[in-house]
Amino acid sequence: MDVVLISARSAQAEPHWSRAVAADVARALAATGASVRWLCLCRLGETVAVAALDRVERQDLPAAVPPFRGVEARVTDNAMDVVLAKELRRRPPDVVVHLGAGAPSSANALWLADRMGARAVGVVRAPELLCHRGDFVDERGQACTSVLDAARCTACCTAASPSGLSPGQARAAACLRFLGGLSPYPSPVQFLNRGDLLFASLQLAGAVVTGDAAEAALLERAGLPARSIVTTDGAGLVATVVSAVQRVVGLRGM
Repeated sequence: MDVVLISARSAQAEPHWSRAVAADVARALAATGASVRWLCLCRLGETVAVAALDRVERQDLPAAVPPFRGVEARVTDNAMDVVLAKELRRRPPDVVVHLGAGAPSSANALWLADRMGARAVGVVRAPELLCHRGDFVDERGQACTSVLDAARCTACCTAASPSGLSPGQARAAACLRFLGGLSPYPSPVQFLNRGDLLFASLQLAGAVVTGDAAEAALLERAGLPARSIVTTDGAGLVATVVSAVQRVVGLRGM
């Protein structure tokens, strides 16, 4: 079995959770005899502190993380798309696994995999996928229950907050609101585009792995088919991802 893994960049100082999971998944798959290529997205100047793994080819892809106001920019990575397409041509894999969809990376990863003949598996955290802030905590510090509500997300992400825009940026966003989708600040059309890009890609996945039933319910509410959603059910994330990969490529019963 030939597998391509993709882990996301972090918008924070510490590495994104998908990096550690990708390393463990790569190790587990290699132990079964699989050949693994890992596209490890990282920040400019960052040292990826992951030891070399047997049967795993890792490419570190450094780039700057777009600012918070770049709603679509954070799920767009043309350079990564080019590297992935080259890998898919160089040695067509059985499956591409995108860990951390919704975090800074490319929403096109699984779409490219499907278009170029590979199976696709997504690994997501629902708050990160569905919320531009990544945590379902709104601009007032309160829990948010909106799912793909572009108007509400715009109001939240154009308000001044410690994890978002500065007071000056929030004032600029208000002044430029009349520009709509042409504004350099979050707008409803940008959130609609973000959702469309991410979910068009995930709709093509043979499996979308997430944490628990509550997260699965959020993904269904957002439009993912229940048949493709896989929860860990206490088995652990790494074991669940490996099992999903094997099932999707036909090594295990459907």
